[in-house]
Amino acid sequence: MVPPGGWRDRTFASFARPTFRTYYIGLLFNMAGFWLRIAATNWFAFELTGSRASLGVITMAALLPWVPIAPIAGVWAERIDQRKYLIAVYLGVGLVNAVLATGIAAGAVGWHELLAGTLAISVLRGMELPARHAIVRRTVELPLLANAIGLNAAGFHFMNAVGFAAAGLLYHYTGPAGCFYTVAASSLGMAVVLTRIKLPPQVKPAERKHPLRELAEGFRYVGSHALTRTLVLCAAGVVGLLLSYRALMPAIAKETLHLGADGYGYVMGLSGAGSFLAALWIASGSGGPGRRVWNIFLTVWVGCLAVALIGWTDVVWVAAVGLFVAGFAHVGFMASANTTVQETVPDHLRARVMGIWALIFGLAFPIGSMAQGLIAEYHGESVSVVGGAALAFVLSLVLFVTSARKLTTAVCYEVSVRQDALDAAVLEAAGPTEPGEGP
Repeated sequence: MVPPGGWRDRTFASFARPTFRTYYIGLLFNMAGFWLRIAATNWFAFELTGSRASLGVITMAALLPWVPIAPIAGVWAERIDQRKYLIAVYLGVGLVNAVLATGIAAGAVGWHELLAGTLAISVLRGMELPARHAIVRRTVELPLLANAIGLNAAGFHFMNAVGFAAAGLLYHYTGPAGCFYTVAASSLGMAVVLTRIKLPPQVKPAERKHPLRELAEGFRYVGSHALTRTLVLCAAGVVGLLLSYRALMPAIAKETLHLGADGYGYVMGLSGAGSFLAALWIASGSGGPGRRVWNIFLTVWVGCLAVALIGWTDVVWVAAVGLFVAGFAHVGFMASANTTVQETVPDHLRARVMGIWALIFGLAFPIGSMAQGLIAEYHGESVSVVGGAALAFVLSLVLFVTSARKLTTAVCYEVSVRQDALDAAVLEAAGPTEPGEGP
């Protein structure tokens, strides 16, 4: 549901909730460290090895552990206090980054140590993701959920722009150790903020079962719910074929565009700027549920063209334009799909379904990145990146022709049913009315 009012009121409606405002401060801390670590890790890996394939390997290490961890973490996040759980995870992330930074400063970290540290952080991030998605629902009411998700994406990608640009400068002046110390500090900042927020009671499963049985229920829901199943599979294709170009960006920046660490940070920051604008667009309502499915396909097609441009050109400003547009398209797609899934999933299944969502991302992106790295190693970045964009374009056209109208109808119906149920619950909680005082 789109909040009423003008563009500004709609876009920033969730900031009227004190709990969400406080949570958002922590999100900015967390996301700054997230993007800073990605930028520093990828550049450091390429400096250590000089291999394009190593970029695919380090990307796989950063995400593949999500595959077994995220769905189980979704079950945990529904059983235990989500806030305490997240605080523990962020303290762990801070500790691993601090140890890695200390090792780099002492000259004790090479390729294998970097890979091990990346794997450890990936496990913790896989534990974090379902709970972080689920806890957003407890910071706002259901009618504001789409807006809150859009603002979360805006913060995530605003820090993409800031984080990559800051990473380039920080790496240039302090080296990778300074970057990883800063990442550790950002994780601790998120943990501190989480101690300050007040949340409504957590919705937990009515009946506790074996964790694997509860996990199986989440998979059955995704498999049997046509709308969710289609969006999850669509996201897997887009992430694996299209978004995986990002794994090659250190090589493209250094070898094709002839940029240093600071230049790499700036051009990747433009991708974050495009993503930030797309997230604000989603937060403002972007046409509501009926329009969202069409937005999903449009952003995929625009993203395919932008990514192909990045792979084709060796001109810095042309690549910069492509990165900006690709960033906009990526978030336009992911936030639209994520919002649609979260608006339609039952509250007691939310963490489990978002764990499966994280699983798909954690599987598709590293596999796509590894494939992109191997193809680029033997045939060049252009063949790899443009080929992935072309294949994603063809597959999205097939899905559009076969499913677009059915998806639009399903989204409108599901959101209407959830809102009617919420309205009925509010009336029931209010109790019987006096004659003449009906709704």
